[in-house]
Amino acid sequence: MVPGILLVIPAYAGADAIIFSNLGPGGIYDPGVGFGVSGPLSQNEEAAAIGQPFVPTADFVFDTVEVALNWLLDTNAATVSLMSDLGGRPGSVLESFGFTDRPHFSSTDRELALGVSGLRPLLRARIPYWIVATADGDAFMVWNVNNTGQVGIAIRINDEEWASHPEQPSAAFRVRGNRVDNVVPEPTSLLLLTTGAVTLVACRTRKPGRRESEQAVISR
Repeated sequence: MVPGILLVIPAYAGADAIIFSNLGPGGIYDPGVGFGVSGPLSQNEEAAAIGQPFVPTADFVFDTVEVALNWLLDTNAATVSLMSDLGGRPGSVLESFGFTDRPHFSSTDRELALGVSGLRPLLRARIPYWIVATADGDAFMVWNVNNTGQVGIAIRINDEEWASHPEQPSAAFRVRGNRVDNVVPEPTSLLLLTTGAVTLVACRTRKPGRRESEQAVISR
């Protein structure tokens, strides 16, 4: 007699949970101060990238990132990337999002730039990750700072090493995802094949140039 097999498919719980946020109530941030994110042909005359780390407290499937990214001069376009950590600095790109037609830095429009994941990479608990903003060509954007008192930012000028600035206010952003848990599955997640005795097989997820020193905080 062939034993029956019950397959329990792992499920995701805690949909749309906040993995990290330094935004104030209602998603607010400081509208008058930010860091320049510029391309090599910009009026800044160098490529300036900004990086912000975050550390998930549990395993999450990455869902969205929201950044207080706005436009200042020339081409209105920037790229925001989710990146791995490499020795306390941004490492490899896990997923990227392109943004255009952002409001001007002086605008009263406070809508955050929203990137929705199509790849949905798994973010492991207690492992650092980075959100990095870059620009190409003559684009000159501004990543506004938070107004909740968080400090610490990383800046990269051209192709030089990332430099940490722990005294500077952090750029404002929020990351959401689906927490991965072993939960009782819904009926649609069960496949029951029985010809007599039943064997339970549970498939569970495993738990687990100015130089950068002169990079000015932009204010209006």
